[in-house]
Amino acid sequence: MATITATNGLVEIPVADGVPEGTPFSCDVLFKDSDGTAYTPTNLTMRVIDGDGTEIEAESELAEATTVAVTTAAATNDLGDDDDGRRVIVLDWTAITDRHAAPGILQTCEISYPIIDMLGKPSS
Repeated sequence: MATITATNGLVEIPVADGVPEGTPFSCDVLFKDSDGTAYTPTNLTMRVIDGDGTEIEAESELAEATTVAVTTAAATNDLGDDDDGRRVIVLDWTAITDRHAAPGILQTCEISYPIIDMLGKPSS
């Protein structure tokens, strides 16, 4: 399972760590301020989109903690016709103090990961 530090931007998971088609993707997401101190975000939500921006997994609330376990549904990673073979987990949250990036302003971290087809090759 990957461990990712939440940043306001894109985090790319390498092809070597891709997810086999039809299996869930899991990672731990850490929330740290610019000094490296862990903090608890507020209003934390997650949704999953494909590479074209189509929502696959609807937005859901996550427990608010300094480290959050994130898991997609297995069906989220089924490959269809004309599928680009990438999924993006979109995390939105609010930082709550001056040390936490921009306090009171919505932060977004996108975690992009590849899906490996049933033959073990990255999908196109």
